[in-house]
Amino acid sequence: MADLPQLDAATDEAASIECDALVVAAFSGPESFSLDEAASALDGASEGRVASFLTASGFKGGLGEIVVLPAGDSVRADAIAVVGLGDKDKVDAAAIRRAAGSAARHL
Repeated sequence: MADLPQLDAATDEAASIECDALVVAAFSGPESFSLDEAASALDGASEGRVASFLTASGFKGGLGEIVVLPAGDSVRADAIAVVGLGDKDKVDAAAIRRAAGSAARHL
């Protein structure tokens, strides 16, 4: 029987977490997406590579939208999955569940 995926919530510094895929969030906006605190930290650790990759891929931060990119040498995870939460002012428990489900299905 294949091992089931393991999901853990962490509050450690995002770049220091060793895992297969690190899931972080982004929000949609009128002009572009904005990264949450953990995604911003990963973007800083990777010298802007996360935001550049998202922009190049056409990511908008819509609810449930997901982009997975290789983490690179500055992050201990193998991959970074950025999942959209939609409009930051409208995020609620249902939006978080939907985004988490999207990430789980994709990964």
